Amino acid sequence: MSCIDRIMAISNNTQTREFDKFGGTDRDNTFVKTSVNDQSSGLSAEVIPTNGYNGLVTMTPGHISTSNSTNTPLLAGETFTGEWEDITNFGNMNIIIFTDQISAVDGLCIEKSTDGINPIGTDCPDEYTIPANTTKTFSLQCDAKYFRVKYTNGAVDQTTFKLQTTLKPYYVKPSSHRIQDMITTDDDAELVKAVIT
Repeated sequence: MSCIDRIMAISNNTQTREFDKFGGTDRDNTFVKTSVNDQSSGLSAEVIPTNGYNGLVTMTPGHISTSNSTNTPLLAGETFTGEWEDITNFGNMNIIIFTDQISAVDGLCIEKSTDGINPIGTDCPDEYTIPANTTKTFSLQCDAKYFRVKYTNGAVDQTTFKLQTTLKPYYVKPSSHRIQDMITTDDDAELVKAVIT
């Protein structure tokens, strides 16, 4: 059953009832809160009564991509490969990473796919070399149906490796850069074109 087919209503006496979508109350008009539940994903959205009318909150909550996150150290030259994940309902992904050893050249790769099987193109569209003992954050748009994270370690075994991917339904501020720090070609940045008149 689709989440838009039925709405679960929680009444004042804590009983759960079903009623048709767009309905404002259950049969005895004693609901406190209603929500739309998607059984396949486990996500839900609340229906909020406002001035006698119900409005559907449609914002998808943030999500940690556990299949594209890891805390397991890698051996020299070893690769962590995440799983393809559907990002259709998300607008932005954030990747935070820390390792005590430098990655391989362009060792962090964020792959995109239209079918969840094959990457788009033969090159990695977003790839970075990760330095040792420096926390790095990357913010990217969700511009394909699927994505996965790949990370290849450098020439030395890691003892510490933390990689976490967070998916957000909305735009977030890109990673910050301290003015005193050197700018490298692997820093996350936004491309801006301006016209001064």
